[in-house]
Amino acid sequence: MGPKDSAETVEVSQEHLRAQMVKAGVWLTMAASVTGALYALATWQQQNRGLLMLLFGIGMTTAVAGHLLASARLLRSRYADVFFVAWSMSVIALTAIGVAADHGARSPLTLVFFLPMVYAAVFYPLRLFVPVGAADMVAFVLVADL
Repeated sequence: MGPKDSAETVEVSQEHLRAQMVKAGVWLTMAASVTGALYALATWQQQNRGLLMLLFGIGMTTAVAGHLLASARLLRSRYADVFFVAWSMSVIALTAIGVAADHGARSPLTLVFFLPMVYAAVFYPLRLFVPVGAADMVAFVLVADL
C-alpha cells in the first residue's frame, strides 16, 4: 500500500452548507450587536444612544429570528436565497441607521458595514453577492456624507 493522499475531497451537501451559513450569520449578527451595544453604553453621554440601543436590540432579535426561521425545510426551498438576502439587507439597513445616528462617516460603527460584505463574499454565489455588496456600498455612501 502506498502513502495516503492528504488532499481528500470532502462532499458537503447544500443543506449542510446553508445550515452553517445560518450559524455563522447568527454569531456575526450577535457579536456585532453586543459590541455595538457596549459602544453605545460606553458613550452614553452622546446623542442618540437610546436609538442605538434599540437598533442593536433589533439586531439581536434578527439573529434569534434567523436561527428560529431557518428550518431545514426553508433552507431546502427556493426561498432560501430570499431569506439570506433579506437578512443581509436588514443588517445593512440597521447599520446605516446606526451610523447616521452616530455622526456619519466619523462613527466607529461604519466598520460594521464590512460584515455583510464579507459574509456575502464568503457564502453567497455571485448572483446574490452583487446586490448585497451594492446595497452595502450605497448605504455607506449615503450615510458617510452626514
